[in-house]
Amino acid sequence: MKDTVKAVVFILTAVTLSVSGCSPKDDTSYFYDVVDATSAIETYEGFTETEIEGYYGDDEISVNAVRNISLRDEPFFADVNESVSFDSKDESLTQDTRMILDSEDGTDMGYLYRDGQWVKEKLDVEDLRTEISKCDALESGLMLMKASTNIQELGSSEINGEEVTVYEGIIPEIMIQDVLDITGAAFRFKTDWDQSYYENIGDLPVTMFVNSDDIVIGYELDITDIMQNIVDVFYEENDIGDSYEDIRFESFKAKGIVNTYDMEIDDTIPQEALTADEITANDDIMENQ
Repeated sequence: MKDTVKAVVFILTAVTLSVSGCSPKDDTSYFYDVVDATSAIETYEGFTETEIEGYYGDDEISVNAVRNISLRDEPFFADVNESVSFDSKDESLTQDTRMILDSEDGTDMGYLYRDGQWVKEKLDVEDLRTEISKCDALESGLMLMKASTNIQELGSSEINGEEVTVYEGIIPEIMIQDVLDITGAAFRFKTDWDQSYYENIGDLPVTMFVNSDDIVIGYELDITDIMQNIVDVFYEENDIGDSYEDIRFESFKAKGIVNTYDMEIDDTIPQEALTADEITANDDIMENQ
């Protein structure tokens, strides 16, 4: 799935020799079987979620962002329903957005529903895949499995009523920026800073869930310290501490879950979307989603 992400994953794998880490399993080739099985999935439904708890000055804030996704690899189709809630002492806000990306019938098109209105935009198929990568639970889980070192089995758990095996891996510090960017774990926070924002933050543990079909059907990341470090470096380098309240993250966690896979998905596009006004790339509406 997704040639662009595949290329990055290949590089990550080559750099870290990811699946050759330390595992109680004598035959570490098992993880190659997991990668192959997960890569073979053609359709799935699932979600990603980011939960943030913290403070802006003395004001306690919380953010919850859930993106439900239905995806077909070929011909490419994705339907994403995003719900974001923001709560603070003074206000509570909720924003719901829907994005449909479709490459059938020789036309690559993106449709966006926000604030009660549909718009559409012609896109290249690789642009479609890039748009969706930050909420693709299956591909993110696959990338994390490939990028991890020192993979160890922790035991078992249950997801969607199914028993799964729990693994923990380590993402090396040098790859954390790429992981944040590809998985969308940081939500709408900027992550493409220079390397000074990621120095001396240490490696990142990742929890992954593998089912009896050898499919990576979930992952969890705790990036609290990483995101706090980014904010602290930004404040320090730009000398803005006197102009803005401090931001402190108590918790910043992300996860992805695959609910079902290799089934028919509903690829119906609402008539209102099909007949919506078409925008140009200069409007950047899809990118800002």
